[in-house]
Amino acid sequence: MLYRALKNNTINLGSKETVEFDAGEGVVFVPQPNSKIYLHWLTDSGKMRQTYTMTFDTRVTGKLKIINGLDSPTSVHVIHID
Repeated sequence: MLYRALKNNTINLGSKETVEFDAGEGVVFVPQPNSKIYLHWLTDSGKMRQTYTMTFDTRVTGKLKIINGLDSPTSVHVIHID
């Protein structure tokens, strides 16, 4: 086969909304232009392990929180890597 369609979906975030997401072994997040999205990875006890401000298309793994840092709604396009 010369092509393979990838599974994808969109995560809609309200103003200042936080969403928990399990990226598993990997997905690609594509943020909207001029968005302010924070990604937080937490330990099992709830302490922050790592944080990232997403300004570019980004490959992400594991369980994390996606946070909209703006007072307006935004969305993140998710492309699943199988």
